Amino acid sequence: MQRKSVNFKQLFNFILLTMILLLPNVSLAHPNHLGYQEYFQGLLHPLTGLDHELAMIAVGILSFEKGRFWVWLLPLVFIAFMIIGGMFGFTGIVFPWFEFGITLSVLILGLCISFPNVMPSFPLLAIIAVFAACHGYAHGTEIPSNIRPLHYVLGFIAATGMLHLIGILIGKMLIPKQTWILRSAGFAMAMSIFWL
Repeated sequence: MQRKSVNFKQLFNFILLTMILLLPNVSLAHPNHLGYQEYFQGLLHPLTGLDHELAMIAVGILSFEKGRFWVWLLPLVFIAFMIIGGMFGFTGIVFPWFEFGITLSVLILGLCISFPNVMPSFPLLAIIAVFAACHGYAHGTEIPSNIRPLHYVLGFIAATGMLHLIGILIGKMLIPKQTWILRSAGFAMAMSIFWL
């Protein structure tokens, strides 16, 4: 099967633009003007938990490995269902077992990297949607009550997108030249649940 190549010039431009948008606007005179503090709180939340980081990078790697339109579909589905889960968490809707779902996401996605082509694309998409809702729920429950949630949500969406892009770039570097490193890393990721 021939993989459609990713336009890395466009990807680089997108990453550069995103990084520029993530920079704090130091010229703002009023504290927390336009909610940049809430934005950075949301931005940092996915980066402070190894389970979140591993799962989101894994989605990027898997999306690159699937190729074609999956390169963008898997990350977009993850972000969409993460937002839905975040709304559940913020509004207090009970979503039992979400912590188990987060841990299971690291295990399953790590094994999918380690054993490629075992999981068909559409079941993988459904599993990623469920895992994303679990991660989003965790983000939503931890939104501080004294801030505007929209800015916080935009922050964790930006961080998630960046982690997906890191995964895509890892896939680009290691597939197919150093695939054994990727398979070993996927297995190590799966086994990390015993430490997490």
